[in-house]
Amino acid sequence: MMQNSSCFKLKNKYIWDLWFFKDKEDGWFKYFLESPRTKNPENRHFHSSIGLAKSQDLINWKYEGIILSPNQNKWDDTSIWTGSTFYYNNEYYLFYTSRNSKKPNEQLIGLITSESPDFKNYKRISDKEPLLRIDSNLYETNSYDGMTHFRDPYVFQEGSDFYMVFCSRRKDGEIKARGTVGIATSKNLIDWKILEPLSLPKWFDNTECPYIIKKDNIYYLHFCSNSFSDNFKEQTGSDPIPGDYFLVSKNLKGPYTKTENGPALFKPQIEKIAYNTQIVSQKNDHFIFFWQKSESELCPIFSHRGPYKIWYNDYGISIEKEEFMK
Repeated sequence: MMQNSSCFKLKNKYIWDLWFFKDKEDGWFKYFLESPRTKNPENRHFHSSIGLAKSQDLINWKYEGIILSPNQNKWDDTSIWTGSTFYYNNEYYLFYTSRNSKKPNEQLIGLITSESPDFKNYKRISDKEPLLRIDSNLYETNSYDGMTHFRDPYVFQEGSDFYMVFCSRRKDGEIKARGTVGIATSKNLIDWKILEPLSLPKWFDNTECPYIIKKDNIYYLHFCSNSFSDNFKEQTGSDPIPGDYFLVSKNLKGPYTKTENGPALFKPQIEKIAYNTQIVSQKNDHFIFFWQKSESELCPIFSHRGPYKIWYNDYGISIEKEEFMK
């Protein structure tokens, strides 16, 4: 099934968190969470798998089906959550989040590899045990909601080192200001050392789906959040709206700060419908995609929007046309 509009949706399914990979031979791959539609959308988190769509131009997308589901009787036997895809040494790596049904509040990170970015045939690197568990010496492991927040791994390379950033929480401070972005490092993508979290302002309760883009020697840290510290408005001068945010730094590990127009990625009318915005680059142009978290005239809830062109300027990000949001 091919779709060629800026609104990508699947019949009888919820689709949400998404990430992209550009393959030199086969074009664009869009990975995303999907689950069957039920009466309660919140139940999707307990029934999610990773789906795939392919495109040559970022506009026309063909749905390829589910590529990764829970692994029965293994550590990742519950739902599969957000991750990232990376290519290295003639092999494709897909990092993902899951949990074990015996300890469903503990979030864990796993890995599969394949000779193809469609992962039709893959090897579970973390089969009997997860690839990574949170380091309790550096991060909170029993949050006020009962969860161990350790999810949404995003992997990238800088120099000879590989890095992974992930959603996590600090060990101390105001309860609703502990949301942070964790980081780990590796030399081979298999063996990881978890480091102290990035240096971020204490404004967020959670920092979901983080990723970093380096442009003109500036690190742009992107993430989404749906819960905030009590002093968010006082510290930032803006209302806390569940949506997409970004911070900048001259150093990978921070400190990260907001730009003059930040920390929200969009104006309020866009923040109210967009979540998990992903930036992809093609030649010298940059585009955004996101999943829609509320109904609009142009697209239903739990669908994907994009591509929409953006550009970077003075530590900020501008969108080409904001009137497309109705």
